[in-house]
Amino acid sequence: MIKFEVVAGIIQEGNKFLMCRSRGREHYYLPGGKINSGESLEEALIRECKEEIMIDIVPSSIKLFTRFEAEAYGFEDPRIVVMNCFSFDYLGEIQAAAEIDDIFWAGMEDLEKLAPAGKVLMRLMLDENAENGVV
Repeated sequence: MIKFEVVAGIIQEGNKFLMCRSRGREHYYLPGGKINSGESLEEALIRECKEEIMIDIVPSSIKLFTRFEAEAYGFEDPRIVVMNCFSFDYLGEIQAAAEIDDIFWAGMEDLEKLAPAGKVLMRLMLDENAENGVV
C-alpha cells in the first residue's frame, strides 16, 4: 500500500479544532499538506498554513504534538497518510485561502464531517483530556 507523509497544524479553541475543506471535497481535515523535496517538516508546516489559512507561524513555537498513521482521504486507491501534527503560536487572522473553500471549528460531535485522520486526532485529544482530568 502507498504511504506518504504530511504535516498538519493543530489550532485549538476550547474543545474545538480548526479544520479545513478543499474545493470539491465533502470532509474536513487539519490545515497542512505534503512536504516538498528538500523541505523540513517545520518549513512545510509554515508554508502550508500560510497558503491555506493565511497565518504566519512563529518558528520558535513549533512543537510536535503527535505522529500517527491513518487512512488517506480523497484517493481512489487506498493509501496511508503519516500525520506529523504540530502545535504552534501564530500571527494573523485565520481565513480560508488557496484551495480551501471553508474552515470549521470541529468538536467531538462533528466526527462525521471529518476525514479519517481528523477523526483519529479528535479521539487522541479526547483520550489526552481524559488522562489530564479535563472533561
